[in-house]
Amino acid sequence: MIYESRPNVTVDASALCVKAGNAIILRGGSEAINSNRAIAAVLAKAATAKWVARRDDSTLEDTSRDSLMELLQMHPWVDLIIARGSEEMIQNVMKHATIPVLGHGKGVCHV
Repeated sequence: MIYESRPNVTVDASALCVKAGNAIILRGGSEAINSNRAIAAVLAKAATAKWVARRDDSTLEDTSRDSLMELLQMHPWVDLIIARGSEEMIQNVMKHATIPVLGHGKGVCHV
């Protein structure tokens, strides 16, 4: 999941993946990296509880464009990219990805 400056996505996406039994790589924007780190630490601690299976979810620390471009090319290891953010960001992800992309925008983010 690639998203911009909305740390709530860290929680939302992680919760959906726990429920679905999937792993996730979270790549938030540089504007919220400290919040994302703190939230990810709490989620990791919660995941060690007996009622949650071990999780290997990752929050990427590197918010550079170079790391984003690398992630967009990781076809053998990444099945789907979900892009949440501005129309410009979503179009940029779709343009450079070699992986299927679910572009998400316009504020429609309810499950």
